[in-house]
Amino acid sequence: MSYKINGTVKISGDKSIAHRALILASHFRGEHTIKNFPKNDDVMSTLSIFKNYGLESNFQKDILILNSNNISFYNQTVNCYDSGTSARLLCGYLSGLNIATKMIGSVNLSIRPMDRVTEPLNSFGASISCVNGHLPISIHQSEQLNNFNFNLKISS
Repeated sequence: MSYKINGTVKISGDKSIAHRALILASHFRGEHTIKNFPKNDDVMSTLSIFKNYGLESNFQKDILILNSNNISFYNQTVNCYDSGTSARLLCGYLSGLNIATKMIGSVNLSIRPMDRVTEPLNSFGASISCVNGHLPISIHQSEQLNNFNFNLKISS
């Protein structure tokens, strides 16, 4: 016996991909469109951080239109709120931009371990410090990141 099913299934956008799409859009100047963009708190934290640097955004339903032509990275404190993904990904990205940055977040985020991110980045030549392996994280200006082989102790 066989059944024929007709219809459309729409799933929400992927949070992990959305964070990375925002990072790429901020890095490459121009206008960008991200379809099926999820509006969860984590992704909105990353969007908020980039908006503070000058990223322009406009939602049209689940489509996010971005303009990064006027983005300017400078020394500032960024609030990741409760988003561990924002903190982990932006720690690496911002350390490669050679700007001094302080990363803060919610009480819940502040108790989550960050040394599994900061230690490898310091091995690459970044200059990052944190308090007992937790937020706040201070990213200091460094010359450049170097190639380095690193085996993660804990997979992402």
